[in-house]
Amino acid sequence: MECISSIHPTTYRSGGLLLKQVKQMIGSNGWEFKEKEGSGLFFEKEGKRLIAATQMRTKKYVLVQVQNTFKEL
Repeated sequence: MECISSIHPTTYRSGGLLLKQVKQMIGSNGWEFKEKEGSGLFFEKEGKRLIAATQMRTKKYVLVQVQNTFKEL
């Protein structure tokens, strides 16, 4: 897993802005957002599936982790 961003928790709590930012970061590498389930965001590209997991790390940051294949395809 690779950390691609830290996002302020007020953004995380609002949900919509976090989702928009993560979709934009991952989408810039050609991944298409498919669905959100719990803290997981699911993307697809060229028949492959990518999961981005979000997690509160401190009072100030949310950690977004994705598989290493994020930038390879």
